[in-house]
Amino acid sequence: MELGRFALVLGVAASMAASAAPAPRCEGRSDLVGPCFEFRGRLKPYNGNPAIRIWPIGTKRLLGVEEPGEEPTVPSNVREWLAFGTVVYGTFRVCPLTVEKPDSMRTVCVEQATQLRVEQYGMPGEAPKIIHPSDSPQPSNQPLHPTPTAAEAPASGAGERRR
Repeated sequence: MELGRFALVLGVAASMAASAAPAPRCEGRSDLVGPCFEFRGRLKPYNGNPAIRIWPIGTKRLLGVEEPGEEPTVPSNVREWLAFGTVVYGTFRVCPLTVEKPDSMRTVCVEQATQLRVEQYGMPGEAPKIIHPSDSPQPSNQPLHPTPTAAEAPASGAGERRR
């Protein structure tokens, strides 16, 4: 009798462990609509849905990061940097969850993020502070993304279209 009860407890524990195993973050999921791909990009939080988006550098596209429940599907090395005013540059490996359509944001899950550089922005016009990797040299008084001077900026109203 004791052996039977032990086998029952062991069977229940094994089935609970199997059901508690986390689902794969991206690769290997059955709902992917294409192969995973890698690119250099900028990830940051936005207002709206999805709240986390990635801009593949050199494109005019934004990719929306899947958010099942409350947490976006990003690796832990990215999750720790998610905050407004913080931008994460890196090499991202993402897997598509929706097909690419013109003028629509494609939804992806982030499988991997490497070669991260995290910048924190303060007041407008201030140079961002590099907060990761911590051994990166801090910018002097030269912003990484300079704002145009008054001489370089277009005259007010120039290039604007009225609707």
